[in-house]
Amino acid sequence: MKIRYKRSGGIANIIRTVEFDSNELPHKYQNLLRTLESSDPLEPAYADDFYHQLEFEDGRIIRCSDSVSPPELLEFFEYLTQRR
Repeated sequence: MKIRYKRSGGIANIIRTVEFDSNELPHKYQNLLRTLESSDPLEPAYADDFYHQLEFEDGRIIRCSDSVSPPELLEFFEYLTQRR
C-alpha cells in the first residue's frame, strides 16, 4: 500500500515528506501500520514539537505530535526520517 509521511514543526519548522510502499518496510512496522486507525488532528503540546501525518492509499489519515504519540510510533517516525 502506498503511504505518504509528512513531518513538520520543530524549532526550524522544516517540512519533510516521504512516500513509500508499506511492503518495503520491516515486518514490525507493517504490523504497526495495520493497527492504526484514522484520527482527528492532535495539536502539538509544545511550540517546537514535531507534527506527523500519515496518509494511506485506502483513505486513512493519522495525525499526531511527538508529545502524544506512543513510543512504537515515534520509533517508526524516526525510522522513516533516517531512511529517506
